[in-house]
Amino acid sequence: MRIYTVHIPAPRPGDDPAVADPLEDAAAVKEGFCWPAVLFSVFWALRHRMWGVALGLAALQAAAGGFAALAGIGGVTGAALGAGVCILVGGFANDVRRWSLARRGYRERGIILAPGAEAAVLRYMARRDPAPAGGV
Repeated sequence: MRIYTVHIPAPRPGDDPAVADPLEDAAAVKEGFCWPAVLFSVFWALRHRMWGVALGLAALQAAAGGFAALAGIGGVTGAALGAGVCILVGGFANDVRRWSLARRGYRERGIILAPGAEAAVLRYMARRDPAPAGGV
C-alpha cells in the first residue's frame, strides 16, 4: 500500500454542475521517490503533460553533460554526475507534478492509502459519496 494525494480539477465558469464530473479527470500522485522519473525523466514529464518541466529536465541534463565535458570530467565521475542528477529528479518529481497540477487548476482533495493510483481515486470517490443509510 502506498500513500497518494488525490487532485480534482476546479469547476470552470459556465460548467453545468449536474453534467460535469470532476472525478473523471481526477489525478492521484504517489508520495515519495519516483523511479519512472529517474529512468525516463523527460518522457515521464511528457506523459503527465508537463511540457515546461520536460524542457527544463532536458536542459538540466544537457547542462550537466556540458559541464562534465567542459570540466574534462569523464568516465566514472561523469557517470556519477549524471546519476546524481537523475536521482535528484526522482526525489522531487512527484512534488513537481503536484505543483504542475495546482497551476492547471487542480485542487488537492484528499490523502488516500491504496495499492495504485486508480484504486486511490476509487477509494476517494467511495469516501466522498457514501451509500445511503438504510434499505429501500
